Amino acid sequence: MSVAKPFLTHDSDGLEQYRISTVDDIKAPAFSPEIKGAEDLHVVLQNLGALDDNTPITVPGYTWESLWTKNEFSRYDIEIRNLHDHPFVYYEPPELFRYKMPGVLKTYALRRSRGKVRKFNKKLRSGDVDGAIEVLPEFFQPFMELQRESLLGSEDEAVPPRLEDTDGKLVDGWRDSRADNGYEDYFRQIVEDASSTRNAHVVPPVPAVLGSSDRYVLQRMHGSNVAMSAMCDAANKGFGNPVYPYYHVYVDYGVLKSNSRNDGKIIDKIEKGLDNHRFAGVALTFSGYEKVWDNQLGIRLSKFVQDVSDIARARNTPLILPRSGWYGLHLSDKGAHGFSSLFNGKERYTRRSGGMPKDSPGLKYGKTPLYGEAVEIDLHDLDTYLRNNQGQVTKISGLPSQPHKHNTAASGVKDRFGKARDFRIKFSKPRRLIHAEECREVRESLRGGQRDPARRYLERSEHPDLS
Repeated sequence: MSVAKPFLTHDSDGLEQYRISTVDDIKAPAFSPEIKGAEDLHVVLQNLGALDDNTPITVPGYTWESLWTKNEFSRYDIEIRNLHDHPFVYYEPPELFRYKMPGVLKTYALRRSRGKVRKFNKKLRSGDVDGAIEVLPEFFQPFMELQRESLLGSEDEAVPPRLEDTDGKLVDGWRDSRADNGYEDYFRQIVEDASSTRNAHVVPPVPAVLGSSDRYVLQRMHGSNVAMSAMCDAANKGFGNPVYPYYHVYVDYGVLKSNSRNDGKIIDKIEKGLDNHRFAGVALTFSGYEKVWDNQLGIRLSKFVQDVSDIARARNTPLILPRSGWYGLHLSDKGAHGFSSLFNGKERYTRRSGGMPKDSPGLKYGKTPLYGEAVEIDLHDLDTYLRNNQGQVTKISGLPSQPHKHNTAASGVKDRFGKARDFRIKFSKPRRLIHAEECREVRESLRGGQRDPARRYLERSEHPDLS
């Protein structure tokens, strides 16, 4: 099914550009920062000058409304208005329906509502696990039900890593009738919220496709995408601000192994979706980029991305790679038009930690990405780097080039760098926006006729896989 105006075009220099609603000149490759919570939103609002005016902002679709309207952001009146001039990608974190993270799932499902969270916790503490689960919207209930074991402890108790770090059987939640009955309310809320934003597209939740996944998982992936497309079509008839979905694939690196045929099956589903329904492009969320190189599957990944890009391009739609960071930049040479990154550099949400080890206080400060080197370094290595580089990192317009506090004479971490939260908001997380500058450099090289400019940039770096 086609639309009157394509989602992927070329500018006057012949470079590809894509659109989100009425913003039609997003130059490829484009970087999109992904906001997870309040801390990340502070970072974006304080550093909008480091982003191009049409930089897409990726947000947690179902909870975005309850996040940016919090009282703590009322002082950002002008910045909030400027933020909403940007196009948005309403992204549903697919890992919530794969990994056991009951605390994270609860907060997300209840849209950060303190009242509903208290109600959930009260029932849980009284031993009424079934009653607690029923507080959640229907779609989320089977996925929490499958984490019952994790819910039986204290609400403040961290989930054991053996439970969180495995896929478990959460895929079975997609087979539950409650997921079928509850998806309309869930999807409708996302689309309605996105419709209130000037320019927004949505990325629906889908099950993870593993190398061993059966036909049902692929059918469910396709069905979730088609359902979101239908929801957007219905909403677009009632709203003056159209919202379109990306065809979303959440794929594990094991799909690339020679004993799996699911890569070809995914391609077939994407073609079927784009040919028969209305989509604004393809969103490929890949799980396990580092494992791809550990298992010498980099060439297979490049071919897979190129194949998906070719399918999207043939239908005048872009391919975006959520949460891919430098790997996404690398794959822009293979046809990826956009990529994003969480501010902590991770590929997915993780469970709440229960606190950092007392013997490693620097962990709370996060890691700082370095422009040119394409690596992120911890606080200890950053201290050394700053000592060797006149107390600063590479200067980039709109971003801080040195920590707000760096007392080299102090011995303690806090005395040397200040509070961890302040350090993250004022320095380490803003430096994640260096990806925007890297994209500018790649685009300039493309204008100059250079082939594979991302590869050339990364070859000069210190990246462990891409240099």
